[in-house]
Amino acid sequence: MKNLLIFTLILILSCSQAESILEKEDSESDSANSSNEPIASTNDNLKSLEERLAKLESTIENNTLALSTIENNTLALENLSKAISSSGAISVENNSPLVVEIDKSDEEDYGKSPNNPVKSGKPMKINLVYDFMLSLGEEKISNTIYADTNATIEFEGMDEITIDADKYHSKFPLVFGNSGWIPDSGIVKLPDTFNRFNNLQNLMKNDNILEFTHTVDCDRHGCDTFEQKQFHGQTFEFEYIFK
Repeated sequence: MKNLLIFTLILILSCSQAESILEKEDSESDSANSSNEPIASTNDNLKSLEERLAKLESTIENNTLALSTIENNTLALENLSKAISSSGAISVENNSPLVVEIDKSDEEDYGKSPNNPVKSGKPMKINLVYDFMLSLGEEKISNTIYADTNATIEFEGMDEITIDADKYHSKFPLVFGNSGWIPDSGIVKLPDTFNRFNNLQNLMKNDNILEFTHTVDCDRHGCDTFEQKQFHGQTFEFEYIFK
């Protein structure tokens, strides 16, 4: 009986010690796990920061490259602008085809636009045949001439024109450069020049409109082409409105 009590006491003590050891191990295990969690969390944060830093570095590199490209493009544009300016100066001096084309455009528009009026010292040439062809089929060939006060117009293309002098007779009759004062017949042999300043009062009497006619007479002047013969005997009216 005594031995049984001793064995039971030893068993109880052994179990108690084993339980104490297990509790201690559980406590140490929890402590270890508790200490590992912050370490894992810190590692994740560091990894996230490294990734953000890498993206930031990539963005900076891209922006730097973009700025460099902009600077290069700006420099290229500046050089191109200088080259064009230099080229333009040279082309003007050398009378290049581009400049000739611009001058040609101005010549075609000369006297036909309020921004490009006929000026003193630079007459405007008018070919009556050309104007007639452009107005073919119309009752009257009518055009507007934008001109300074002292502008000169050169009429050509036909052998003569006829002017109704009574429309213009004020203090003095109309006057042309070669024909002089317009006679009662009103016939002006072409080519001839008409100066606006010398006829200001006369033009004002007819609302600043110079009117004349041309009659196709194959018997008197001869007609070389079939087209000319078709118009034989016909009279065409012209008017040029000065502004």
